[in-house]
Amino acid sequence: MMIKNTKPDIADRTPKRQGINRISAMTKALLKPMIDQYGEAYVGILLDWPTIIGERYAKLTAVQYLKFPKDRKTDGILYIRCVSAAMPILQAQSPQLIERLNRHFGYRAIVNIRLQAGLVFDASIQKKKMPEIPLSENAHRTINKLTTDIANDELRLALQRLGEGILKESERVNVK
Repeated sequence: MMIKNTKPDIADRTPKRQGINRISAMTKALLKPMIDQYGEAYVGILLDWPTIIGERYAKLTAVQYLKFPKDRKTDGILYIRCVSAAMPILQAQSPQLIERLNRHFGYRAIVNIRLQAGLVFDASIQKKKMPEIPLSENAHRTINKLTTDIANDELRLALQRLGEGILKESERVNVK
């Protein structure tokens, strides 16, 4: 008697769905230690902070930590680090912020907000771009000569761009 394999073959699965499942599983696996240590409410605030507080204030603030009374998951105090110039505005709007946070969770998770002045890292600030250094004709010829034997057009173009980037970076270092 032969036992039939009931699992669908890998070829039967759609690659898109399989990729989404993998990302979802990886995300859950990566967040699990953080959720176990800090709690689901804190991780939820961190992940959705710009949505909860608004993009404008998210750039000026950072969630420090969330503290609940012993053996409870309600009536917590949220500690927020913020730019000192934004403290009076956030203090005045703390009742609305508490309401937004509680609406986000669907229960009375936060009852108080404590603001702490400090520096806040803004990921949206871009690094200042270095001036573009043009490559010499000799460098272009060398790159083209090294990549002419590559049959695949996409690979050849990618390697040419890589070579240009390496040579530009080396010229930038040599100029300094």
